[in-house]
Amino acid sequence: MDKNFHKVLVYQVYLSKEFTGIFLTVGFLGSVFGQPVFGWLTERLGGRATFALSSVLSLVFFGIFLVYPRNLYLSLFSYTLFTFAAFTAFPILLGYVGQVFPKNFFTVANSYVWGVGNTVGGAAGTALVTALLGMNYDLTFSFLVLFGIAVVSTVLTPLIPKNV
Repeated sequence: MDKNFHKVLVYQVYLSKEFTGIFLTVGFLGSVFGQPVFGWLTERLGGRATFALSSVLSLVFFGIFLVYPRNLYLSLFSYTLFTFAAFTAFPILLGYVGQVFPKNFFTVANSYVWGVGNTVGGAAGTALVTALLGMNYDLTFSFLVLFGIAVVSTVLTPLIPKNV
């Protein structure tokens, strides 16, 4: 889900720049706690299993956030849990690379997984939302499209190799 437009959606619901800032600040605290938790899980369960878990949790909590945007407490709680699970890609993906790829290939593998996969993937999400907005679809619909893509991606998680 495209984090560049989250603030816009929150602003559209509550119509306050100050409140949007507070909402996002509190919401992003989830990722502060999620990164070490998911790093620990990656070491215990493996990167592939932890990636699947974080993906499913992200879907569930972002879905709740999308369905109940006007319920302040549920929206903030689900958004915080979404960031707890979703903004953990760094420890999960780099931990996965360390578990799966040969040691002499770590740096190159990390550059592909993080640089290409995460950065290009994030840019593609932003581009898709921008294109949908340019075609006069609203932001909620755009997020639902991204949600659908995330569901497909999560279903395809078993195709991630266990080892190389």
